[in-house]
Amino acid sequence: STIGCSFVAGVEERDKTFASELNRRTGRKTYNRGQSATGPTMMFYQLQHEDLKKEIPDAEYVIYIYIDDHINRLFKRLTFCINETLYQPIYSEKNGELILKKPHPVFYPSYLVKIILYNIAYLKSKNERKNNLKFFLKMMDESNKKVHQLYPNSHFVFIEYHNIRNYPKLSYEIIEKIKDMGIIYINAEEILGEKIYSDEYKTSDGHPNYAAYQRLTDELIKKLNL
Repeated sequence: STIGCSFVAGVEERDKTFASELNRRTGRKTYNRGQSATGPTMMFYQLQHEDLKKEIPDAEYVIYIYIDDHINRLFKRLTFCINETLYQPIYSEKNGELILKKPHPVFYPSYLVKIILYNIAYLKSKNERKNNLKFFLKMMDESNKKVHQLYPNSHFVFIEYHNIRNYPKLSYEIIEKIKDMGIIYINAEEILGEKIYSDEYKTSDGHPNYAAYQRLTDELIKKLNL
């Protein structure tokens, strides 16, 4: 099962997504659970939802693709997306538990408003980013536990896909904490190299293209012995 935002859902044809390439190359059944304009909150929400187990009774790997902007998308006061509509669950932490606030659509009719919100979220202080990183790690920890509760013999794979140069990467300390949870960490930039920032591996709107998915799948098969 592949989970994430539009980087997982894909913006080209249905047979040119990360999930479809995994299926083509390994012969294993794959599920594309990517949803555009969402982040780790949607991943966590899907893992909590009973429909996931009904649709996918068993899974050997649950793969989450993290992009640079997912930390910003954890801001509880400022939910935004590049598209016109957002269906993203909002969580808060209470007594050490992640509590779901009812998902709701947020509509931004003006492109200008969306751009303003986008930049406000990006320009948040380092302190707020630090707080969000703590929230993010809590969500990863709970997601990992849920993955193994749903599929006891499965592996949770975390792929960091950093393709915007001016966005901060996850620090070594954060990555080590993710690994300490027992999550398999993979860095897409280490696989794709500098080309990850070039048109060779990007669509016109900045998403990974089919060539990027193919190269990523090649290395994933080797790393996971698929």
